[in-house]
Amino acid sequence: MRKHLSLKFMLRTAIVVTFGISVLGWIMTRSLGSEVRSRSDREATDQVSAVLNVLQTVDNLSSQSVRCAMSRWHNSALRTKVSRHSGATPSTINKRLFAALCLIGLIAS
Repeated sequence: MRKHLSLKFMLRTAIVVTFGISVLGWIMTRSLGSEVRSRSDREATDQVSAVLNVLQTVDNLSSQSVRCAMSRWHNSALRTKVSRHSGATPSTINKRLFAALCLIGLIAS
């Protein structure tokens, strides 16, 4: 009788412990999975932000370089036009030098 009672108790205890460990394992797995997903999403967002920041910096530097080169080219072209056309007198608008021929093109457009 005692053997039968202890066997029942041991069997019930083993079932409850197994069920408890299974539920706890499932909860921990879900919790850790959620944490890993949120951390990886955060890191991906940070990396995308960093890449966009670098691309914006490159775009700004390229734009400045192009503007500077165009300005130098434009000023060089104006000096060449002014020196070739003896009758053309240069004009200044907002402290920028323009040849008379350039002014005619600006007015027409």
